[in-house]
Amino acid sequence: MKGFFIAIFFAAFFARAETFDPKKMSFMELFSQSQRAGDTAEHAEWRDLANKELIARGPESLSNLMDRIHVENVMIGVYAIQLVKTWPLPKDQAVPVLLSFVGSPREVTRKMAVFLLSFYHAPEEAEKIYPLLESEKTRGAAIRALGKWRVTNALPRIEPFLHDEKERVRIVTANALRDIGDPREIPALIATLADPVFTVRNTSARALVTFGASAIGPIAGALRDASEGVAKRQLIRCLGDLKDTRALASLRPLLDSGDYETRSDVQHSCDLITGKRADLWFGPGED
Repeated sequence: MKGFFIAIFFAAFFARAETFDPKKMSFMELFSQSQRAGDTAEHAEWRDLANKELIARGPESLSNLMDRIHVENVMIGVYAIQLVKTWPLPKDQAVPVLLSFVGSPREVTRKMAVFLLSFYHAPEEAEKIYPLLESEKTRGAAIRALGKWRVTNALPRIEPFLHDEKERVRIVTANALRDIGDPREIPALIATLADPVFTVRNTSARALVTFGASAIGPIAGALRDASEGVAKRQLIRCLGDLKDTRALASLRPLLDSGDYETRSDVQHSCDLITGKRADLWFGPGED
């Protein structure tokens, strides 16, 4: 009996496929067809037609994807990202749909909704995103969105997460402060150069460099007071990456440091600033 129903299903499917008309198909039929392998020229054509119809349906397709985003099917999430990033769906069509899912009872749906929102510039919607900072599951995505939107008013809410217990949250926070680009956050980022996890330190260092000349003074001041260790070395590297000759006054006295690693970082940073080829300093045979 089971085999009979399977045979009926496939017979009906292929009978319909003979008169393939994507405009008459449901969302799930289109989505399934869009994921089909193009094992023949005809099947590849059907797949492309299904894709075009899904894109043409725009907000409706995005809404249908968000309704199912919690399902354990990675392609649903991939397709949603493609709709907002690759094709992409215009802001005035996508943002209202995504905002309607920010209050979903499912955490995974809220998380994906705010993540997708971060691909649009919608700082006017920040107030609707703030509540997602309270949940561990949605916090990272909310911080990312507020950073991408460059919401300066969100800084007092975001900055404390530089000290969150989760490495991932500290990293996304440093990136958000970089994106917002408010120089008032330079001291907070400098403080995280002593973070116990190197990925956080490196992310904060990269963020500091994006502030350009405004970061030189605070970094140099922190360097004067820094004891030997990873934080001091990060400060030295930041000054090198800024490639501003004004930093040389803070770096050159450290060439006499009793710590070999410190001296090496200072020399490398000086070379970056003065334009000396780093490979000459590292020595023959090294990259």
